[in-house]
Amino acid sequence: MHENSTGSYNTAVGSYVLHNQTVGRDNVAIGISAMGNSLAASENVAIGNYALFNQYFSNGGFSFISANTAIGFNALANNAPTDIYSGVYNTAIGHQALYSNSTGTNNTAIGKNALFNSIGSFNTGIGVSALNSNLNGGSNVAVGVNASQANTSGTGNTALGLTAMYANTTGNYNTAIGRGALVNLIGGSNNIAIGEGSGTAVSSPNVTNTISIGNNDILNAASNQAFIGNLSMGFIGGRVGWSTYSDARIKNNIVEDVKGLEFIMKLKPVTYFISNSAITNITGNKETLDFPGKNDNEKIRYSGFLAQDVEKAAIDAQYNFSGVSKPSNPNQLYTMTYEQFVVPLVKAVQEQQSLIEKQQEQINMLMKRLEILEKK
Repeated sequence: MHENSTGSYNTAVGSYVLHNQTVGRDNVAIGISAMGNSLAASENVAIGNYALFNQYFSNGGFSFISANTAIGFNALANNAPTDIYSGVYNTAIGHQALYSNSTGTNNTAIGKNALFNSIGSFNTGIGVSALNSNLNGGSNVAVGVNASQANTSGTGNTALGLTAMYANTTGNYNTAIGRGALVNLIGGSNNIAIGEGSGTAVSSPNVTNTISIGNNDILNAASNQAFIGNLSMGFIGGRVGWSTYSDARIKNNIVEDVKGLEFIMKLKPVTYFISNSAITNITGNKETLDFPGKNDNEKIRYSGFLAQDVEKAAIDAQYNFSGVSKPSNPNQLYTMTYEQFVVPLVKAVQEQQSLIEKQQEQINMLMKRLEILEKK
């Protein structure tokens, strides 16, 4: 408190503590050079060597409330308000927590190097190196060691779990819950992943608007898709059926061009078993840890179609069938939506009924002719 002139109710313990303080008040500084360059900041707590060291805004010689709390070596060391609204209301607890924060406000960093590089505002980082690389990203929440560690400018993200959303740098409004959830995401936005290791694959680092729920439920897919359950899942159900929009008011370019019998007759219904190892080999995704019943779904003989066969049938019938999704790269799997088959099946029944009615007319006519012949 070497330069103190009118500051009051300050507590200083240690060498060069509050060394340049002039008018600031109600501060507690403990540790070598804690709040060493502070001039007018008030209502701060700095405990640890060089904690809140660079808080030197003078505010024209008037004290101002910055209300920062820094506990730990170099915690908030470079906090440097440029006006009474910047660099205030931050809490940093841990070795070099919020170390580089200069003008960011309303941040909470708990853990070694948490929010180390941040100058953004309204961030919460709890855990060693949580939000460590954040620069100007705001309104992020990261809880867990290395959670959202690489984030630089991403905003509105929530990462809960060890290394959750680890690689994300610029993506916004993502939610990752579980160890390693969304760990491969780099720049995608509006994604949700719930479960250990759930989220996007290495081959899909920038997808947007996806949902992944389940341990190691990995999305090897494009944007705007949702996946529920990992490769061991054998059943997904509920009390009622799934509903989707089908309002005529939201549809345009309506054409009655659905192929019926021509398409249906080219399909090859089969039964088969699923190979979980084949799935991991193709996608490159790691398997879940062993647990009882992990591969029980491999014991079920399923009935269905092979997606590649359905794709060929649609091509041969010159039918733009929406029930097959072709992968965009070799590490993705073909997928099918079986409810889409209802439409061509309905068309096939209609076509077949038309044939039946025509044949019935012919039968009726032949029966009448037969009756006439029999009466002669």
